[in-house]
Amino acid sequence: MSTDLEIRNRILITSFKLFLQLGISKVTMDELANELGMSKKTLYKYFTNKEAIVRELLEWKMKESEQCCSAIMNNNDNSHVEKIKKIMTFVGEQYSQLTPQFLSDIRRNSPEIWKEIDKWRTKQIMQEFSRLVSDGMNQGVFRNDINREIIVMMYAGAVQYLINPEVLSQFSFSAADVFETIIKIMYEGIFSDDAREKYKESNSVLDGTMAL
Repeated sequence: MSTDLEIRNRILITSFKLFLQLGISKVTMDELANELGMSKKTLYKYFTNKEAIVRELLEWKMKESEQCCSAIMNNNDNSHVEKIKKIMTFVGEQYSQLTPQFLSDIRRNSPEIWKEIDKWRTKQIMQEFSRLVSDGMNQGVFRNDINREIIVMMYAGAVQYLINPEVLSQFSFSAADVFETIIKIMYEGIFSDDAREKYKESNSVLDGTMAL
């Protein structure tokens, strides 16, 4: 017999799939209960409404992101370049799941939740990227003739402006496409010559592995 935690997790996972596929506004509690194979009464036992599901779902994804990035940053078996590549790959994969419809639904229908997401995203960008840049400069991975605070602000501004529903809706590229381009421009511009070569080598190895 499933525990309450297992049932809540199943609801969250199924909801996330439907929200990404159809958009949050188009998924009703009736449809969600039907997809889960449970009664609405049971569904409402765990979540009072759809917004409560969205809120807990996003809190879950944010916590997952924090834990993964922290684990990568604190793993001293990896070089700084490897840490950068792993964090960027993870974040890129996270963004690739977020459709413009999903992001737009949250911003339009749940503005308070969107504000929380934007606040969290700003905090994470400033903390994690700032640490990456500082450590990179100290280790000679990044050039030391540039202002680290300006680099962090440039990165934060690019991510916050470009990866948002209003901007993405005007173009055909995805959030993951935008993020990958931001990273390519940012890192290739601030890498030291030696680190840039190592980063390119790691990309070649990754591309070759994905092609197998």
